[in-house]
Amino acid sequence: MDKRVVLIGVFILAACCGVEPAELQGTPNSCFIEGSEALDCDMEPFYEEEFDRRILFKEVADLDLACEQKCKRSSRAFEFVTLHGLEAIQGFDFINALPGLGVMYTYDVEEIDALHSVESMVGVDFRENVKLEIIKPFASLEVLEYGASFEDNPRLKDLRALANVRQIGEIGGEYEPGLKLLNNNSLVDMTGLERVEVIGGRFQIRDQYNLESMRGLDSLREVETLAIVNSDDDPEYVKLNSLAGLESLRRIHKALVIQNAPNLRRCEAEALVAQLEEPPEEVILVNLSDEPCD
Repeated sequence: MDKRVVLIGVFILAACCGVEPAELQGTPNSCFIEGSEALDCDMEPFYEEEFDRRILFKEVADLDLACEQKCKRSSRAFEFVTLHGLEAIQGFDFINALPGLGVMYTYDVEEIDALHSVESMVGVDFRENVKLEIIKPFASLEVLEYGASFEDNPRLKDLRALANVRQIGEIGGEYEPGLKLLNNNSLVDMTGLERVEVIGGRFQIRDQYNLESMRGLDSLREVETLAIVNSDDDPEYVKLNSLAGLESLRRIHKALVIQNAPNLRRCEAEALVAQLEEPPEEVILVNLSDEPCD
């Protein structure tokens, strides 16, 4: 099975609409079995859908249906959608092979603490989770072959989900996605990415208005493209004022783009280019501060 096809399932959009409040529930006990109890089998989906490259979790009861199989691997991506009434996604530590993970459009999920035995995935996608505050580090995850996306998670406090990840995407790879951050308004820096060394594809930071610096990227030494772009409509709300955190960066292969960050001094962006082993193919700096550097 082509891993790239599997990943499409992770990034599929799911329609959502208004729902009535529900009594909050926890993850079923069946999802907390030990790895030694898991069976040597491939988890099967339980929804009959035309597209079957994923295991789809739409209701809390679906977690039980999956975990009762006790399979130690899944060749299909996990996609958690809506899950009305579920307060936390936990467990699943008996699974050691999973191609991708998506958590999208949840109403009540506040915390994710799961899947700590998976060492690599093609990609992860966290999108429009209105109450999600904490994603605990995936304990064994070191490589994301394709990318990671965090989009419209207004309460997400940091990026510790990727605390053990060393590489995201592939430099010069066939597919572009790398790391995407869009409109996660509680993020003020890059805390949680301290071990990331390489980001292939695009490291895209878009409309992160409360982001103040790049602190947390202590180990980052190489990216393909770095793009920090804010909307033309309201750049005065952009708080980014420092590129501190990028001191170890030595290669930007294709492009450095910083647009609409009026509190960030242009000279600091130019100093970043100067510290690289060689300049990027393209440098675009638009609407930055012309205040001098110290």
